[in-house]
Amino acid sequence: MSLTSFVVRQDNLPFPGTLPAGGAPPIWRIEFEPLAYRQELFTLARIPFSETVARAVPKRQSEFLAGRLAARLATSGLDVMVGPDRAPCWPTGIEGSITHQGRWALCCVRLQQPASPGGIGIDLEEWLSDDEAEMFWPKIVSERERQLLLSVGDTFARRLTLVFSLKESLFKALYPRVGSYFDFLDVALNRIDDRGKRADFVLLRKLSRDLEPGVRVGGCWYELEGRLLTGVLC
Repeated sequence: MSLTSFVVRQDNLPFPGTLPAGGAPPIWRIEFEPLAYRQELFTLARIPFSETVARAVPKRQSEFLAGRLAARLATSGLDVMVGPDRAPCWPTGIEGSITHQGRWALCCVRLQQPASPGGIGIDLEEWLSDDEAEMFWPKIVSERERQLLLSVGDTFARRLTLVFSLKESLFKALYPRVGSYFDFLDVALNRIDDRGKRADFVLLRKLSRDLEPGVRVGGCWYELEGRLLTGVLC
């Protein structure tokens, strides 16, 4: 048994959006083979098999392992522990984000920016079907946002996938700083710019001293081999 049977590919990808020189961290990708997963791979990789991971089903364990391997690439060999809220606990001075989808695990990190009200967040999604969009939209967008999505072209399902993924990236970027959960409906879509592949949102409730109602935040995206990759960098 070896990690080479589990890890099919590793490479890096550009962060979504146009960022200032030196401000765009790469996103590291691990493509893995779930059928090759065995618990012993944690020992081979020298990654702790925590109680939280032990309680998960094998599929989730394989995703966790791939995500931590991607994080090790992103941090040049450092390990990322599990925090008390089950979120990644990054090494001192670093902030980052991990996402999984299918056979892929992605991670990006940057040096911590104490002056910023938020951090970094990425999310990878498959496109929602029409039926899934009709079922889930009330948990993702308000009626006003729904009407906006219906008016800006493309299918409603693809637009809803985009907003869902961007809000997920936004949550990952803000949660470590605000320290409390907030709902997708606490953030409202303001504008979608297809040419720049950017969307802007406005906060509807106070999250911290620097994140008051009315503050605008934004994220970017691009399509990646039939999937959607979004990113927020505060």
